[in-house]
Amino acid sequence: MNKFIPQYSVKKDTYQICLSEDADFIELANFRVVIKEEICFRKTSGEIEIFVNFDVYQLGKKIKSLNIPNVEFEQFKWVGSKLGLKGEINTIGITSKVNDHLIRAIKKYNPNVPVINIFSRVGYIKESGSNRKFLFNNGSVSSNGIKYESKTKLHTKLGFYQIPLDLDVNSYLELSVKKVFNLLNLSKKNRFIGLVPCLAAFRASTTLFKSMEMDTWFFLVGKTQTYKTTVAQLCTSFYGTLESANNMVSWDSTDYALIELALQARNGILVVDDFVYNVNSGKAKEFTDKAETILRACANGSSRSRKDSKGDSIEDKGRINTMTIATGEFAPNGVNESLLARGIFVPFVRGDIDQNTLTRFQGYAENGDFVKVNIAFIQYLLINRIELNDKIKDWKKTYREKLMVRLQQSSPRTVNQAVGMLIAWKLFLMFAKLEGVIDKQEAIKYQKIVKSRLVSLLKKQRAIYTRSIGSILFESLRDALKEGRMHLIDHKVGGEPQVKDSSTLGWKHGQPQGTKIGWYNVKTGTIFIDKDLPIEDLVALIPDNYKKDFNKPFWKKLDRAKLIVHPYDRLVSRAKLFGTDKQHYQLRQPEK
Repeated sequence: MNKFIPQYSVKKDTYQICLSEDADFIELANFRVVIKEEICFRKTSGEIEIFVNFDVYQLGKKIKSLNIPNVEFEQFKWVGSKLGLKGEINTIGITSKVNDHLIRAIKKYNPNVPVINIFSRVGYIKESGSNRKFLFNNGSVSSNGIKYESKTKLHTKLGFYQIPLDLDVNSYLELSVKKVFNLLNLSKKNRFIGLVPCLAAFRASTTLFKSMEMDTWFFLVGKTQTYKTTVAQLCTSFYGTLESANNMVSWDSTDYALIELALQARNGILVVDDFVYNVNSGKAKEFTDKAETILRACANGSSRSRKDSKGDSIEDKGRINTMTIATGEFAPNGVNESLLARGIFVPFVRGDIDQNTLTRFQGYAENGDFVKVNIAFIQYLLINRIELNDKIKDWKKTYREKLMVRLQQSSPRTVNQAVGMLIAWKLFLMFAKLEGVIDKQEAIKYQKIVKSRLVSLLKKQRAIYTRSIGSILFESLRDALKEGRMHLIDHKVGGEPQVKDSSTLGWKHGQPQGTKIGWYNVKTGTIFIDKDLPIEDLVALIPDNYKKDFNKPFWKKLDRAKLIVHPYDRLVSRAKLFGTDKQHYQLRQPEK
């Protein structure tokens, strides 16, 4: 004998149930639910939390509108807490599974409920079949174009991920692509700086491919007023609006917050700004530990141990796969050497970037030139995904073999970083060639330029993140002279040295600025420091983070670092200088 299946109906805004073949319908609940939508919130961990948005009716009138988690919805505790005396669920004669019966009744009379997916991250997601699309805050990019239908719920610091409204990707695309190539000349004095905005976004966008998962990060190293933060912001403009204040994440954030933000910025860029602290502030260990955790996690794809806001361990189901760009006045000290080899350090010095040039590129970013190019590039990758995926595997082998020769003193991880960067750049050149912006010969030229600069930069990594006391001292001296805190005089005739820009030696409008610390040989560029100058005055120039490296004996320490010229095998020099017959120290420029 077949088991009777309970029957459900709706009568005058009440749910009815029939429990047996010879029984009548009885009231199950004295209200009716109209589900407007189900909202699926997809977390970065891979978990899905569903919310139900619904109205409650009684006797033909809407008495309540609610939006609650699906778990709470199916437990029906809201009937008592939200509806009060108006809401009743009948348990008389229905001895078991009352909630199950009510859920079945509600679903029967709410067919085809619209489902809204809200993502907690940007980046690539699967569409129907094997198709992919790239999520932004206000829409998505697929092989078929732009749609403004997707919804995300991100941290406010990632609000810049915006597709410009009414963006016509093909309108003046050629001009916008040319502006990207011009970024290579962002700094005429430091050819490495232009690599960052040219490579960061395209390397992030190519994480579409499994074989191109993110394995590195950029760390922009330099003192204040070197525009490193502004350059990092230019990189974010490849994914949306250029916002000067709202797209910078601070190293003061917790480990958990930084990891969560990196997960939310999947396949894109996250900027963590201003790695700097006073050695007496107690933040040295805190910042160093964060660098060890965050930068290692971003290079490896996931953290060694991830915890939630309460400190409890949680399962990390999603790969970070994010290009992280950190900025700081110095590289992290006291971290494992293996961490330093996981990223690319780029040096910034005051005067490297011309302010007018930078302003011009900021204008391009504000006009949407760079986001337009990256969106068109993402479309190119999506359209040709399967074909390019096969080619990338062959390119990786070829590039690795060639770069192992050029970078034979570097670690295999460094070689792999270079391979990923150069393949991303090659894909961009293929895209630019397809759009008619460059021809084959120009593509070869640009590939050689970037390869040469990148290899040269990677060879200098240890010198960048392991600062010699010579480079620290001379950089501090240059800053003090340029800022007018100290000055040098001509070693032969005294007064203002006759150089192209005497402000670099502490002079302004023909007048010396600050304290006289010594002499300058215009012909050789040699600096002579007054032997009687208090050591404390020189140590005061050194950034707090490096002061411990300049403890006494000061001059002997510089001598061991080969920074002092030894005329006649003496530590001090007796070279004839204007206005003195005293001994002095003759400094040697540190080797680069």
